[in-house]
Amino acid sequence: MEKKLILESDYQKGKGPTPVASIVHAVIESLNVSISPRDLTYKYLKPESIGECLDLEKEWFPGDPLAHYYAKSLKREKYFTLCCYWRPQGQRKEYVIASIVVKIISDRDTMMHLSNGAFRAEVGREEQKENAKRNADKTVAYVCSIGVVDEARRLGIGSKLIELAAQYAATSYPNCVGISLNVITTGVRAVGLYEKCKFVRLFTIPKYYTLNGKKFDAYYYAKTFDKSESKANKIVATIQDLLLNKV
Repeated sequence: MEKKLILESDYQKGKGPTPVASIVHAVIESLNVSISPRDLTYKYLKPESIGECLDLEKEWFPGDPLAHYYAKSLKREKYFTLCCYWRPQGQRKEYVIASIVVKIISDRDTMMHLSNGAFRAEVGREEQKENAKRNADKTVAYVCSIGVVDEARRLGIGSKLIELAAQYAATSYPNCVGISLNVITTGVRAVGLYEKCKFVRLFTIPKYYTLNGKKFDAYYYAKTFDKSESKANKIVATIQDLLLNKV
């Protein structure tokens, strides 16, 4: 029996088989197939894929749109986005099933990500300015967002995206010392992924996330690009100092 692929126009009109944000779920259901690693490719974000990424973001992170991040990622200056594309066998179109958005941050804009007042209060403004001058040449690749559709879990896609993002940051930004991210403390699966990828937990940010009107703490993780253990420990400490403006 021939498998019929649902039309995007029908999906957008609400005629899809399931009421979900992203069309990729409807495609998987209509084709009745499983996602296979052999049908996956990893590429930089394509302009025509921004809409798909935003639809997926609505599922992964409701209320936290990243439209401006994706637009800036196309230039690959301060931001870049890597996507995992899935092309069903026998089909021409490929679909975004996972993505990672990264911003290269310096000491000056780190506090935008750690906006909790308790951290700001630890160091005075003048000292923050002095620290920024001393570390003006150092940057960290900060993961703004990473997500994988449920149907593609346990295929190593999240780990691969982190690996590729770290490689790109290390080779494209000479002064980038490592990659960092924050994750909700209740996100057991995500925490397990990052620790499996050799991230080090640096500290906890109180009440960082707001979900359904409730506040949740976040863990801040970092990973150095240096493979030497002694240098790696030193760089991780440097990242922590950068993030807390305590160098």
